[in-house]
Amino acid sequence: FPDSLFILKEKNSNLYGYYHYNGDNGLAVFSTKERAVTFAEFLPPIDILATTFNGALDIAKAIKHLTCIMLLDDLKNPLVHFVR
Repeated sequence: FPDSLFILKEKNSNLYGYYHYNGDNGLAVFSTKERAVTFAEFLPPIDILATTFNGALDIAKAIKHLTCIMLLDDLKNPLVHFVR
């Protein structure tokens, strides 16, 4: 995983973008802002926020239904890092 990541957060709420893959719900993370923008094109109004790998882990740990973070640069083969 890169040290610098981009995450999605719904405007005016505390909801973060997540992805369901192989039975796991993971915080959606991207290595570039451009990849995050492309993914978010069809979602409701979303903020794209820069964070660190450790920052993404902390967010995922704080959201009970998330089991991991998922690097979604390749949607067919996301990289998964489990937090629980």
